[in-house]
Amino acid sequence: MAQQSAPPAQTKSATPDLQSMIDVQFGIGFKVDPSFTPQIGDFDGDGEQDIAIVAIGGKPLGGESGYNYKVIDPYNGYFGWGDPKITSQFGSVDGGPARRILVIHSWQKPTPKAKFVLINIPFEKWDTTKKALKKRTISVLEIQETTGMGAILMFDGKKYRWEPGDADMSLPENPVTPK
Repeated sequence: MAQQSAPPAQTKSATPDLQSMIDVQFGIGFKVDPSFTPQIGDFDGDGEQDIAIVAIGGKPLGGESGYNYKVIDPYNGYFGWGDPKITSQFGSVDGGPARRILVIHSWQKPTPKAKFVLINIPFEKWDTTKKALKKRTISVLEIQETTGMGAILMFDGKKYRWEPGDADMSLPENPVTPK
């Protein structure tokens, strides 16, 4: 007597198709960088999940009004050059394709609370950690460059800020640059 096997269980991914989500939320010019895992946390401290995704390409200022997101340059803003209309013209810091960090606050809702495109941030590694800010705990993005310099990206209630020195990650001795 032949045994009938049960059909394979259908599994549902915890995150939707990232590229489709980016196309809808930011436009078709941004492409997911598969070298970086999306980071999920409560970046704005409202108790709802937010998502940060590394993307390549796109014209950040070109879709700002059409897709209702805000372009921010936290890295150059730290050094006094925070106007994205100027700094979006800067070349890639590491010589590779321009990477952007796309952030969606309350990303699981039909209409996100807010969306941001963070430009000109040099990093080779990233992770999420928690930090106390104004009597509440928020998630922050820890980033690290190949030089070993670390920093955090945190939402201050209005915009994302880059602060050097707080990241505590260790890169391998011979880091591999993401493709």
